[in-house]
Amino acid sequence: DTQGAKSIVTLVTTLGVAFLFLTIGEYLGILLKTKLTLKRIDAADNTLGSGLAVISVLVAVWLSASIVQSTQLAGLQDTIKGSRIVTLLDRHLPAAPTVIASIGKLIDPNGFPEVFSGSEPVPPANVPLPDLGDLEAAVRADAASVVKIQGQGCGGIVDGSGFVVGNGLVATNAHVVAGIHTPYIIDSNGTRTAAAIWFDPDLDLAVLRTSRLAGTPLVFNTTEASQGTAGAVIGYPGGGSFSAKPAAILDSFTATGRNIYGQGNVLRKVYELRADIIPGNSGGPVIAKDGSVIGVVFAESTSYKHVGYALTSGAVAQEITQARARNQQVSTGTCAE
Repeated sequence: DTQGAKSIVTLVTTLGVAFLFLTIGEYLGILLKTKLTLKRIDAADNTLGSGLAVISVLVAVWLSASIVQSTQLAGLQDTIKGSRIVTLLDRHLPAAPTVIASIGKLIDPNGFPEVFSGSEPVPPANVPLPDLGDLEAAVRADAASVVKIQGQGCGGIVDGSGFVVGNGLVATNAHVVAGIHTPYIIDSNGTRTAAAIWFDPDLDLAVLRTSRLAGTPLVFNTTEASQGTAGAVIGYPGGGSFSAKPAAILDSFTATGRNIYGQGNVLRKVYELRADIIPGNSGGPVIAKDGSVIGVVFAESTSYKHVGYALTSGAVAQEITQARARNQQVSTGTCAE
């Protein structure tokens, strides 16, 4: 059940099966080798075998790195992250196959989607966190419009955050409500059911329709935020009470990752944040000093402490406009884990 246990069991099982097939292949190879009596064939076998061995090792490193980067074992992550060979392979080879991504998904216990198919970029270290006091007025103004989202299913009670984006409309992450037939929205007006009218597992965005929302729609700022922009991550981390944490924009880029089911390659325009993000923050807004929404939290880093990722408000605002125009109930798919 723990993160460390999942990492160890998955790695031992994967490497154990690989070693079993290696042993069988080695045994068959030795039997075949004893049958080769002609020197020319033997020499060709040695030459081709050496080349194949090099290719096999590189392929094994390429695939294994994708799994190891999903673990919570910091030492292994640091080793992979600092490997020039892995970096070179990620640069020139496509993303690891879906089956390998699925193995990595077994390790990840928090439901966050894979932001990157390869290695995470190294975050800049010279961007400090802002003083939360400077954002207090914005947090206070937006608090009523940020809601808690809960649902029963997918192995238990699923928690997340969301925020008001229209008359009776709330935006959140798709992975928060994936597989949840009846999501609940909780704010100062109480608890009530909601229905999904938008569900995008690629971008990781959902829009829910409900009634009697306590807050008013938050305003989006779709201008790209620069490095060092001060903000706050607000929501209900861990399914607990309302929380506001300082955040700073570290970088913005288009990330190639996986959808919420760990499948395919998807492109997302994201902000890299210096912030403390945990499950439950998912779907909550990142707000600027003026109270406008500059991003939507959807993942934490698997390699770096105090680093998270948010969808930029431009892509989110565009899909919310489409959801509002369509305004028809849709399925929330299957569980993301």
